[in-house]
Amino acid sequence: MRVLAYISSKLDEARFAPSEIAVHGTTSIFLRSILKQGMVVNPKQKRWDKDENTGPNTQSRVSLAGSYWTTNWGTASAAATNIIKKFGGDYLFVFAKITIGSAKADEDDIGSAMDMAFWSLMREHHPGITTDSFIYPWYQWFAKPEKRPAMIKTFGDALHKILKATPEHPVDYELMGQTLYTYMARLVSYDIRPQSWNWRQYGELINDYEMPRADEFNSQKWEVELLRLKDRLSRRYRATTRANDARSQTRRTMRIDQPVTFSGANRIVGVAERDYASYRKPIILHYGVFPEQYIEQYREATGPFPGVVDRQGRAIIPADTHDRFGDPIKTT
Repeated sequence: MRVLAYISSKLDEARFAPSEIAVHGTTSIFLRSILKQGMVVNPKQKRWDKDENTGPNTQSRVSLAGSYWTTNWGTASAAATNIIKKFGGDYLFVFAKITIGSAKADEDDIGSAMDMAFWSLMREHHPGITTDSFIYPWYQWFAKPEKRPAMIKTFGDALHKILKATPEHPVDYELMGQTLYTYMARLVSYDIRPQSWNWRQYGELINDYEMPRADEFNSQKWEVELLRLKDRLSRRYRATTRANDARSQTRRTMRIDQPVTFSGANRIVGVAERDYASYRKPIILHYGVFPEQYIEQYREATGPFPGVVDRQGRAIIPADTHDRFGDPIKTT
């Protein structure tokens, strides 16, 4: 009986868990697949399956498993534009009811938070040194190992402060230490290039401190390792997606690492297509509804709302006849 009661309570908890309507921006090239199977965890084609434009100031944008959702129309439109540039097609917007408790923090937000935490470390431990001189804390890590706990605490506290959603959320300093080491190793891997001055200088220090050999640095290796840690952090700080501050309300992004289909806790409620070349043509609704909250966001981000029609061209939501200043919209 206790087991049944426990299961029943968990079902009720899931049933009444907080949820919201989020949007995913993509390309109409995937329309048939989405209507057939929804949003899968590991699609065969995706925008960020690889990223060749990484650097010390540009972390890898390779995406983790799952689909990405936002409550900001502009963010969804920008994501769709990037995908269309790679695959072609028109804008496609998938709306879904997302149970917030199932969402993970967006790793891009975590990457930005890492940058800010590292700047905090530089200000406290290396005042007067520019933040791009990241070789200094790397040297300190090995030359003065007694300083590591303080470095980890500064970095960890700063990162935790940005990502935490509740005051009682504890800091995992072991995880923060792994993250700081990997973050610095990734930066150094771009700075130490064969036959460069830094390469020779670094080689001279290896004999003095137990540092990794210069030829062991591989930028791609550290990008992969940092992405793995972002995944861990996104799960630990999943509550960040439920933060109730002004920033998260206007630009909330999240990752769902489970399929989002047409039933269940996370389910698709609408699929709409917009012409890539013209914002004046009506939006075509292929499934479900076009959520009212995104009509106003559309007006703010793009301009007058062009209306919504079904696949036969019949009007569902009328187009705006006046712009936000009250002037009539020209149709020619």
